[in-house]
Amino acid sequence: MRPARVWAGSELLSTTGKAGAFVAQSWGSQPAAALFGRQQIGIEITLPVATPMAQAPSPEDSAPMAATADDEPPPVPQPMEAPVDQAALERAREEGFTRGFEEGRATLRTEVEAELIDLQRRDRDVVDELQRALNALKHQPEALFEPLKRLALHLAEQLVLAELTLEPKAIERLVQRCIDELGNQDEAPVVVALNPADVSLLQALRQRAGMGNGEWKLHPDPELMPGSVRASAQDAVVEDLIENRIEALACNLLLDEPRWNAQSAFKPERMAGLARTSNRVEDARPRMATPGGYRASGVAEATAREELDDLDMVDGASDV
Repeated sequence: MRPARVWAGSELLSTTGKAGAFVAQSWGSQPAAALFGRQQIGIEITLPVATPMAQAPSPEDSAPMAATADDEPPPVPQPMEAPVDQAALERAREEGFTRGFEEGRATLRTEVEAELIDLQRRDRDVVDELQRALNALKHQPEALFEPLKRLALHLAEQLVLAELTLEPKAIERLVQRCIDELGNQDEAPVVVALNPADVSLLQALRQRAGMGNGEWKLHPDPELMPGSVRASAQDAVVEDLIENRIEALACNLLLDEPRWNAQSAFKPERMAGLARTSNRVEDARPRMATPGGYRASGVAEATAREELDDLDMVDGASDV
């Protein structure tokens, strides 16, 4: 509960005051009070004469003006261009050209030197590889002569096949030699077994010469290889087989017989392939040169010389 406030007058409104305190006085009671009264200040105020108001422009008329003021900004002062010294400009151009030329030449020299170093490294690798191969051949001479021996034997087989195909008289000589080995068999009929291809060649030869089979009878035997002859009369048989002659040559060359038999041109499957392609003529396929084929280095030339020397050795071996 709050106590009720009792109304009391303010001390400032009372006429009696304490000694030494301010007492409210009337403005006109003292002469000095005039100094604090209202003062009249003499200021002349001249008001402008009212003029008739001009008609305000319409919004349509003011719009172009505002737009024109906005579209035309105040001109910006342009900086003054310094005069160009043509001589200094020419000197700067020459210096730039010279500097660029020197930098380009230095870059090109660096690239060429790096390429030469790479080519030299490749040549050294090739030379090292050839040197290792030559050292291996020195320690294993059979690795060098084995391919040459196989090549010589292969050439001998191809020569025999070519002679039997192109010269039927060779077949006739083989047959006659086998018949001579039989000797006199009391006029018993002689049966000569040949490869079917040799039988056809021999019959065509004797027909052109106006000769018959004579005292012997031709018998085609597909199991016989071209160039092989088997002559029989009664119980006597004489054989001259081409594989025996080639095998004897291979033994003289000290070749591995199983390996030679696997690569012999007188194998039945190879002979069958030769018979299928003997009457067919095919065009040789063109050989396209590689882009770097004509840029042979010294190593390539040395390799070519070695290949020519190998060919000369092969020719000498075939003559032997």
